[in-house]
Amino acid sequence: MATAVSQTLLSEDAALLPWLDRTPQTNEVGRSAVLMSGLLEIASRFPLPLRLYELGASAGLNLQLDKYGYALGGTKFGDRNSPLQLEPLWQGASPPDADLRIVSRVGVDRDALDARRDGDLLLAYVWPDQPERLERLKVALAIAKSNPPRVERGDAAEWLKQTLSLEPEAGVTRVVLHSIAFQYFAPDTQRRVRTHIEKVGAAANENAPLAWLRFEMLPEDRKPSLRLRAWPGDERLLAWAHPHGTSVEWLEA
Repeated sequence: MATAVSQTLLSEDAALLPWLDRTPQTNEVGRSAVLMSGLLEIASRFPLPLRLYELGASAGLNLQLDKYGYALGGTKFGDRNSPLQLEPLWQGASPPDADLRIVSRVGVDRDALDARRDGDLLLAYVWPDQPERLERLKVALAIAKSNPPRVERGDAAEWLKQTLSLEPEAGVTRVVLHSIAFQYFAPDTQRRVRTHIEKVGAAANENAPLAWLRFEMLPEDRKPSLRLRAWPGDERLLAWAHPHGTSVEWLEA
């Protein structure tokens, strides 16, 4: 095996070296199960259509999360005929079985990828001894090919300032979301994202709410958490979860 790998590295040198110039990038689809549970909580709190803004979206595969099927504890949701069904190991109560409708979705990434063009790149950054992750990714890429999510290239803070208006938008819940991405933003970018979201939230109301859904690993925590800040509303810790979304400990009653 070692000899075969060495020979391949030598013979394919010209093809492989450019890949080493890139920063490793993933678009872990299992996280959609965690994010969907948070969106159900938001839809239960604000019975309005959702408009999604994802930061650090990569190829946007988690933006198309309503195209997958879910078993989230006792809550079944999503497309039961989808070729991608996500059923994380679940502890605690189940998220609410809410009426959830996404009316628009868009993301941003400094190195935005296209699901139709960059699938091999995303697959290359998954460990080969994790076949479940590889299979999830392959299926999600196939789903995205007919109608790929829109992901724009740019700085998250500047993009959000230009895309998420300070003016309330009546009749929809605007949701800023991200998963295992915020920790990679520069401190100044993190600060500017928080500042803008808080400014937008200050003008929100029951008919034009704002939600900030974060599935991230905070330095002080033992594992990634799902947290929700809502305007009007408060800050809530919804769940602990495996970084790939394979298990969830739901904390909400």
